[in-house]
Amino acid sequence: MIICSMITIVDILFFLITYIYIFSVIFYIDRLKKTKKINSTNSRKLIHILIGSSIILAPIIFSNNILPSLIGFSFILFTFLTSPISPIKKFQLSIFSEGHSLGTTYYSISLTALIYLFFDQPWIIFIGFLPLVFGDAFANIFGVKYGTIYWPYSKKTVQGSFAGYIASCFALLFSLSLYVLLGLYNQDFITIILISVLSSIIMMIIELLSPKGTDNLSIPFFCTLFAIFVQ
Repeated sequence: MIICSMITIVDILFFLITYIYIFSVIFYIDRLKKTKKINSTNSRKLIHILIGSSIILAPIIFSNNILPSLIGFSFILFTFLTSPISPIKKFQLSIFSEGHSLGTTYYSISLTALIYLFFDQPWIIFIGFLPLVFGDAFANIFGVKYGTIYWPYSKKTVQGSFAGYIASCFALLFSLSLYVLLGLYNQDFITIILISVLSSIIMMIIELLSPKGTDNLSIPFFCTLFAIFVQ
C-alpha cells in the first residue's frame, strides 16, 4: 500500500509510454539492420543514444525512482535474453549478434544502478551516464568511418576519441544547463563547462583503456565517482 501510494497515475502513464518507446526503438532499428539499411555497429550505438538520452527527462516526468528502476531491471533481463549468449535461442535479436555479447546488458546495468541510486540527484546520473551514451557512441561511429590515426598500442583512433569527447561535452552542457534553467540544479555556467570538459576527458581515457564491452560499466563508474567528488 505504501508503494502504491507513492506511484501516481501520471507515473503509470509515462511508465507505459516509456516501454512503448524503448521497444519501438529496438525493434524498428533491428528491422533496419536486417534489411541492411544500417550496419550492426551503428544500429547498436543508435539504440544506446535514443534510449540512454531519455534519462534526461526521467527525473522530471516520474515522481520517484520506483517505476524507472523497474523499467531498468526489466531491460537488463530483456537485453540478456536477446543477447548472443541467451539460453533461449529463439529470443536472440540480430541487432545484438555482433560486438561484445553482454555489452548492452552492461549498459542496462549501469543505467539502472544510476537511476536507482541517484534519482533525486539527476545531475549525478547525467555526469555518470551521458558520456557513455553520447561519447562512447560517437567515438565508435566516427572512429570506424573516419578514423585514420590510431593511438599507440590501441585499435582506437584519435578522430574517434575527439568526436566522442565533443559529443559528451555538448550532451552534458545541454542537460545540466536545462536543469539549471528549470531550477533543479544550482551551478553557474562556468562550473558546468568545467564539469562537462573534465567528465568528457575521463570518458575518453577510460574508453581507450577499457577492454571491449566493459566500457559500458567502466565509463559510468569512473564518471560517477567524479560526479560524487564534484558534489
